[in-house]
Amino acid sequence: RELLRSLLRELFAEGLTQPQGVHRSKWITCPSHWPIKPLKHFSAIASGFTMGRDLSRHETVSVPYVTVVNVQDGRFDLSNVGSIEIKKEEMNTDLLKYGDILMTEGGDRDKLGRGGMWREEISPCSYQNHVFRVRLSPDEYKPELFHFLIQTYQAKNYFYAHAKQTNNLCTINSRELKNWRVPIPPTDEQAEMVKLVQAAENQVISVQAKVVALLEMKRSLL
Repeated sequence: RELLRSLLRELFAEGLTQPQGVHRSKWITCPSHWPIKPLKHFSAIASGFTMGRDLSRHETVSVPYVTVVNVQDGRFDLSNVGSIEIKKEEMNTDLLKYGDILMTEGGDRDKLGRGGMWREEISPCSYQNHVFRVRLSPDEYKPELFHFLIQTYQAKNYFYAHAKQTNNLCTINSRELKNWRVPIPPTDEQAEMVKLVQAAENQVISVQAKVVALLEMKRSLL
């Protein structure tokens, strides 16, 4: 895990090459040849449905839905997923698609902005209003790479700094998320970065599976 975190820090701050040097500002460190744009300029950002809506006048369908509890840092815990009634017409507009980025609005500090790329683990599937859905323009930013971007220190630093905090709770609103200025690597660099970080992530998953198997063996021996 530490190797993956180090790789993310290096790739998103220094890139693969630096032909024009490195750009440094308060929230961003990246190669200078990467253009920087607000997230709203290359994505569509939406919040999910509100619980407890009055749907008595609408034809409804029941679908599974994702909540903040299901959205972890870089993964989804779908061991306990409930169902919700939504409007039938929302089946065409409000369901998750492959490549959507899900991010939590907040709650406890560790929940702020965490998330990852949806790979249609459940289909059809909707999402709660405390979860943001970021649908990227794939010709500008690969969702497979954005999945890792939101796990970086630079991303979390922005979320923490722009969140509203009350006691131990903090939330980020859609306006701050939309205005998040994101460095965009060239397409060929994005593809190479995805290969590198996915290989590192696969190693983490493999080792985690071995650890689980060894713990099960230990319990059996005991």
